Order: sequence, then C-alpha cells, then structure tokens
Amino acid sequence: MAIARAVKLKEGILLIGDIVILYGSLLLMLFIRYGDLNAPLPRHHLIPFSVLFLVWILIFYIAGLYDLRSTTHLRAIDEKFLPAIAVSLACSVVFFYFLYFLPGFGLAPKTNLLIFALIASTALYAWRSIYGVFVHTREAIHRLLLIGNGPAMTELAEHLRSNPQLGYAVCETIPTISGTETNFSELERIISKERITMVVFKAEVMQNVALVAFLYRAFPDESQIVELLRIYEEIFRKIPLGELAGGRFVEGIAKTHPIYDRLKRVVEFVVVLALGIALLPPALLIAIVIKLTSRGSAFFTQVRVGRHEKRFVLWKFRTMVTDAEKDGPTWATPHDKRITKVGALLRASHLDELPQLWNIIRGELSLVGPRPERPEFVSILEKQIPYYHLRHLVKPGLTGWAQLNYRYAASALETSKKLEYDLYYIKNRSVWLELGTVLKTIKRLFVNAL
Repeated sequence: MAIARAVKLKEGILLIGDIVILYGSLLLMLFIRYGDLNAPLPRHHLIPFSVLFLVWILIFYIAGLYDLRSTTHLRAIDEKFLPAIAVSLACSVVFFYFLYFLPGFGLAPKTNLLIFALIASTALYAWRSIYGVFVHTREAIHRLLLIGNGPAMTELAEHLRSNPQLGYAVCETIPTISGTETNFSELERIISKERITMVVFKAEVMQNVALVAFLYRAFPDESQIVELLRIYEEIFRKIPLGELAGGRFVEGIAKTHPIYDRLKRVVEFVVVLALGIALLPPALLIAIVIKLTSRGSAFFTQVRVGRHEKRFVLWKFRTMVTDAEKDGPTWATPHDKRITKVGALLRASHLDELPQLWNIIRGELSLVGPRPERPEFVSILEKQIPYYHLRHLVKPGLTGWAQLNYRYAASALETSKKLEYDLYYIKNRSVWLELGTVLKTIKRLFVNAL
C-alpha cells in the first residue's frame, strides 16, 4: 500500500537520523573529553552506550516520537520531546550506576553523560524540527481523487488535508458517478486539470464496469487505484464497520494462525508467571488495604465471554461496594458512585487488573486481545452491532488495541467504535502489533506524563 509505505519510510528516516545523532554525539563528547578516540577509555564507552541507545530509542517509541502524524508538528514535539529526554536521562543515570558495580566495567561517566546529554538532546530536537518543516513543505507525492461519499470518506479527506506530512493532497472529491464509457469527459477533465495520480473509491463504485475500464486505462499502475477500506485501515489502524463488504471481509478476518497462537501462549505463560511472582508482595498489600477500607472480599469475580464464546470467571480486585449490582447488570460510568475511594485509585492506575494474571496462566485470557465482555451485554450487543461476534475469534486480552485507541465504552454506540479497533487487531495481529500494544500500555500505566 503506497501511503503506508511512504509513512513507514519517513518514520524510518526519523529513526535513522536519531541513531546517527546518538553515535555522533557520543563521538563528539569523547573528542571533547579525551581528544583521542583510539585511547582505551573512549573505546570502553562504545558497548555500554550502544545498549543505552536502545533504551533511548525504546523510550522515544513509547513516547510516540516515531509517529509521523504527531512528531512533525512543533507543538507536539515540545509536548513529548522534553519528558522523553528526561526519562531517558534518568534511565541513563540508573544504568551507569548499576554498571559501575559489574566486574570488568567500573564505568561511571558523570561528566561524560552530562556533556553527551546536552549535545544529543540539542541535536535531536533540531533534527526533528528541521525534518518536520521539510515533510510539511515538500510537494505531495500523490494527488488524490476521491470517488464516493459517507462518514469514512469524509474522515479520510479531512485527515489527509490536516496532515500534509503524509505526502498526499486531496485535490477533488466526487460523491457519485453514473453513466457509460462514452460520458466520462468531466471525470477526464478533472484528472487532467488537477494532475491526479491516485484514485480512492468506495467498493460499490466499482460495480460500474464502464468506470472500472476507464480508470484502468487512465491509471495503468494498479497501485494508483485504491479501495477506501484498504487505505482507511492503513491510515487509521481501525476498520470502519459501515464500509465492510460482508462475506469477503469475514473470510479475510477469520483466518487462523495456529503456530503463532501456540508460540504466543508459551511466551505469555513464562512472562506472566515471572511477573506474577514479582508482583505478589504489592498484590497482597492491595488486598489488605481493600479489606481494611470497605466491607466485603478483596477480590471480585465476574463471568465473561472468551474465545469461541466460551464463558470463564474473570478475577479483579474489588473497586465497588459489595451490592453494586443489586438492581442487575449496569454499565459503569466515569464518576460512578458505586466505586470506593480505594477502588478509584486502583482503576486510575489499572492495578485492579492484577489478578487477571491468573486468568492468563489458566489460558482463559491473553496479554493482548479484545477486552472480554459480560454475557448479559454480549447478547444485547450482538443484536445491535454488526460483526460484534467476530471479537470472539481470538482469545480476549488483559490489554488491547481498542483500549489504547478509544476511551471506556459505556454504551452500544461507543462499543461499536471500539469494535473497529478490535477488528483491526484481529485481522492484523502479529508480533510487532502485540509488542507495540504492550509497550504503549506501559506508557499509559507508568509514564503517562510523556
């Protein structure tokens, strides 16, 4: 997909520039301090600083500094860059503190680290500012003609117009086209006048056989004629429910990945088992605080719907009063009076989810996946929201793509919006998407200031 490749290329250039600057800053710092880069002491800096650079790049990624849609705006750079640098520098201090006590290292470059941080942070900020101006002012790679109407097409047009750094200019939009091969003169005039290089169309538009023949004559390269659903998915990383073409989509999303699922299960079991042991002391402390501050059990169990609509018992720390649902199942709201004071803190920090590590060990839950819903709500939502049942093709997760990209859903309409992200995850699940989701969840939990 041309737009996705162009965005990844620009984000890749941003990453390569960071790597060059980090190593360049290291060399400049060593030259300022020692004047001879071949001396033993400067050479000893290469390996530990290379490890540190990986940490910096990881922090930059979590902070969103490699998202082209936000990092090429100066205001967005100002909001994210300084906190990311501060966290990176703090990690550097901790890193070298522990490194100093390792046998064979004994490296504690306080002055060197300070000089490096000043050089690198200045150069990285300047690089992003210059690169942002460059991609904003550069002429568009493709000039687009949009054929079709509807919310998804409107959203795409507005997004591309407000994000010129993506390299695509929306030159003309045509709601509908009717007619035969002999009366496309107006369309031909628009293509010529606006120097159109790519056409984006809704699926139903291509039912016009004469139009299809005309477009393929005008644009011999198939990559220049793109279906709306495909480009929308690449740009927004979600799947618009209103644009789905029934059976073809279901066939594409229902593909199984047995080998990937087995490997994921093994890795998750090992990681979660180690994590559960490490978090056992704070979990016990949380349970004690809940018992001391409110009446009832420290834990809360609830039946949820898992993969293939199989029901299981989900574990959480209790955050509401014990009789919270005496009148039946009810959607939780942001300022729900049923939530206890300790429960509000647990929900804000997501620490109430810790007992779900047990569900992952049991194989009922995954680290990443659609959040499991209650059967009382599932039966209603499946009737109200098309394709809602597809969420159950994969194992539900402790965190998920929809949770990162959309707020808490307290209605069927909001749930349908979250479903668009869940369907994207199910269709595109991979190691990189899962890892990215986990890293961005860590950002939300621990470094939200970024």
